[in-house]
Amino acid sequence: MKGESGASRVDPTGGRSAWAPLKEPLFRSLWTANLISNIGGWMQAVGAAWLMTSLSSSPLMVTMVQAASSLPIVLLALPAGALADIADRRRLLLFSQFWMMTAAAALTYLVFKGAISPILFGLAPIFDTNS
Repeated sequence: MKGESGASRVDPTGGRSAWAPLKEPLFRSLWTANLISNIGGWMQAVGAAWLMTSLSSSPLMVTMVQAASSLPIVLLALPAGALADIADRRRLLLFSQFWMMTAAAALTYLVFKGAISPILFGLAPIFDTNS
């Protein structure tokens, strides 16, 4: 392509669409699974804040649930990145997704059994972070 100055212009995308990576079946599967996992994490975050408002009327307790969900990301982001560089990424991803599923299932069980307290519920996001 020639610009107004007569110099040729290079297309940074190489003429491909932004949707081109989704044509790869493996990438599309990974992207879809990640999207579903993130939506589940958002639903859990909203449900956690909502449940805490029914367990305790203290705004501090609701804030603590949100802080506890952010704490593992803040503390473990750098070590987790280093571990991802060293370890087999596929196994690490499978392990972390399994761990989050197990923690969510345990929390669900405790809530349905009525065995959840505000303190225990405030600590639960530490073991189930969607990162």
